[in-house]
Order: sequence, then C-alpha cells, then structure tokens
Amino acid sequence: MSAEEIEMPDKSALNLLNWGKVEAHFLNRVQVSAKLIRRHNNNQIRAFAELAIGSEEDTGNYSAAEHRTIRPGIAENPNWLGRVYTLAGQFKLLTDASVVPDLISRAKIKYLQIGVGSEMSCMVNPDICWVCNVRTIWLHLAWTKSPGKAEEELKQYREGASESDMAYMRWAEVYHPRIWETLVEVAAEGEDRVRTQEIVVPAGKRFLWADAIAAYAYDSYHGK
Repeated sequence: MSAEEIEMPDKSALNLLNWGKVEAHFLNRVQVSAKLIRRHNNNQIRAFAELAIGSEEDTGNYSAAEHRTIRPGIAENPNWLGRVYTLAGQFKLLTDASVVPDLISRAKIKYLQIGVGSEMSCMVNPDICWVCNVRTIWLHLAWTKSPGKAEEELKQYREGASESDMAYMRWAEVYHPRIWETLVEVAAEGEDRVRTQEIVVPAGKRFLWADAIAAYAYDSYHGK
C-alpha cells in the first residue's frame, strides 16, 4: 500500500474539547476506579457491585446510569451481587482484553451486556480493558472516517437500523481490535494536546483517559 492510500485519522472531533474538563473527568474516574479495586480486593461484595453498576454513584458506570432500566434490571438477577463481583474478578486478571465480550456473554447476567460490562472491565483493569459504548464507537467512527459519517451512523442507530455501524448487536464485533487501535491513538493525541497546558498528563490508565476524551468529544460535538 502506498503512502497516498493510507488513511490518516480525522482528529477534528477533538478540536472543541475543554481539556480542563477532560482532565477533571479522568481524575475522578481514576479515583473511583481505585475505590472499586480496593473494594474488590477486600471482598466487599455488595459495596463493590453497587458501585460497579453505578448505583452508588453514576461515575462507577455511566453506561448503566444513562439507562433507567439497566440498574434495577441487573438487580433482579439471582445472586447478582456475587455474579457481578465474580465477573469483575475475571476482568481484573486479564492481560488480553479481547475475551471481554465472551466473559460477559458467559456470565449470563440479564441487562449486563457489552456496554455496561466493558465499562466495568475498564474500571477494574484500566491499562488493559476499554469501554465500548455509544461515545467510544462514535469517536471511533469520527476518527477513522469522519464526524459526519459518525453522525450518519448515530442517526441510524437511534432509528434502530441493524445495518448501522453503531447497531447494538454489533458492539461486541467492533470491540476488538478496531476500537482498541483508535483509543490508543486518541489517548496519545490527547497527551500531545495537553502537554503545553497546565494539565496532568496521565501515567498509565490510558483507557480511562481515552474514555474521558470520547465522552467530551461526543458531548462537545453535540453542543453539551
């Protein structure tokens, strides 16, 4: 493939970001991530599970918090506290995040699907696992194609079109390796952009950093 044929990322989705807000969001998530890991290490099953699905505070799992039916739905599962705790324990041990969708599927926890599950995996293992939700997939499409293309797919997703690149049934399919590649690039670009500002450049936790960028890129593009 010639140099002319290699597609360069479209970085324009990051142009509107308030990097101070991204930093604050990231640091808050790092703090909650550390809290989750401590609770899991200390066998605080209920306290861990309630924070892991965002019941204690939204920061624990925004994917669950954004949909009113998810948290009560998860809580209807038999022994949901122990099952969420056990699943998170599997996530903590991973050195390869490509198995995250399979672990979620095998856990068979109703209402805990790829969005909520991948976010939980990132919160307990943020150097290895990443979030796969509307915001990260939107940024992936904006980065690899264009913000305009991401908007087209988002519109189709909201209309329930199965052929959309953002169709929920395809989230596990795009989880790896395509989003991994994008989020690694996004995290590095974010570090470059804040290097000249008085902003903390993250040491590790790159997928929490990338997720913070994705959240604010999506919101900024949509005027939030």
